[in-house]
Amino acid sequence: MKIALDTNAYSSLQIGNVPTLKNIVDEVEEIILPFIVVAELKAGFHKGQKKVDNYKKLEKFIGMDRVQLLWADDLTNELYARIWSDLSKLGKPIPTNDIWIAAVCVQHQLVLATNDIHFSNISLLQTVNFE
Repeated sequence: MKIALDTNAYSSLQIGNVPTLKNIVDEVEEIILPFIVVAELKAGFHKGQKKVDNYKKLEKFIGMDRVQLLWADDLTNELYARIWSDLSKLGKPIPTNDIWIAAVCVQHQLVLATNDIHFSNISLLQTVNFE
């Protein structure tokens, strides 16, 4: 099984305050970081006091054998548009970055570890909450 990490899942994993998440991550074959999660993390690092340390931790994490980065392509773009349109029709918009995360996960049939409830409005997306 593969699992994608939302930004809040990566952060919780690094803090180590959610044993359930650690158990989930320990059991999967592959951990996926969508490109936009990496961008969100780096943006957060720039606001914080531990920028250099956080960059090093992220680089170490990405360097693990079980971790893969996923980038957008034409199919991701189409899925983004479909998800955005579906949410718009439902009157349930979500942050743009989260639509990108969802599009990557749907494209690659990944379960997304997240605590953001608004992902449940995306019918094509499978999620696992880790509270």
